[in-house]
Amino acid sequence: MKSFLKLQLVTDSDVVLDLSLPASLDAATLLQRLPAFLAEPVSTPAGSISVKDAEVIKSIGKRYAPLAAHLAAIPSTTPSVTLSYGEIENILGADLPATARSTHAPAWWSNTETHSQGKAWLAVDWKTSNINPSAETVEFRRK
Repeated sequence: MKSFLKLQLVTDSDVVLDLSLPASLDAATLLQRLPAFLAEPVSTPAGSISVKDAEVIKSIGKRYAPLAAHLAAIPSTTPSVTLSYGEIENILGADLPATARSTHAPAWWSNTETHSQGKAWLAVDWKTSNINPSAETVEFRRK
């Protein structure tokens, strides 16, 4: 029977990363190889994201983490994506706050880390642009 060192990254009740490493590795070898293990993509319900992104997403408040995970899983060859507010609500599993649709919408969608929603997309290297409150769409572009 082989022994493995199991590493899990969990956000709330969701396992974001599940990594098994051979337990036969000594501590020095494990530490030396850990960056290579962490660079490998991991699977999530939304697709495949890097361990770095998984760790960043874990640090985001749980409300907007699903949006960050969704954006992180978009192939790196896709420079931008436009999502409707409804699509974002489906991703979040919750309604957007009224301010996202109000006359204050541009401020709510701004690229600032002082708000949890902005922190979510900025943390996975996306930014908002072309916010259209009347059409209820927002374009996300890679930073």
